[in-house]
Amino acid sequence: MKEQVFQNGTLIAERTVDLSDPTAADVRTEASRRMQVAFGARDADHLAIIVANATREVARLNQIKVGVPHPSGGWLVEPREWDGPERLRLAQLHGADMALEVIRIASNALEAMHPIPADFADDTRWPATKQVS
Repeated sequence: MKEQVFQNGTLIAERTVDLSDPTAADVRTEASRRMQVAFGARDADHLAIIVANATREVARLNQIKVGVPHPSGGWLVEPREWDGPERLRLAQLHGADMALEVIRIASNALEAMHPIPADFADDTRWPATKQVS
């Protein structure tokens, strides 16, 4: 397909655009697919639910540490130190967040490339990830 570039109504350039060239949307789709695999999600919507649930769990665990004040004084949740299982779960949730983050970093780097490499989906361009629980 030919693309024409105009400036002030005057044709200044013409180039051939290969519609099969990868786009940023293609890279984001691949990133989502890799996140779905890492988290055992059925699809992107299921991944969003998994991430939302993890975010809520982190918020609840942080409320234990910092407490939740009652508007009229005192505490709705009195602050305390985390116990062993809570510390372990926070470490697991942190690891899950880092698994998402390294995929996002790789995706952002690929999206910024011009042109995006044709082999953008190749495993060598993405971090190795394992199943996250």
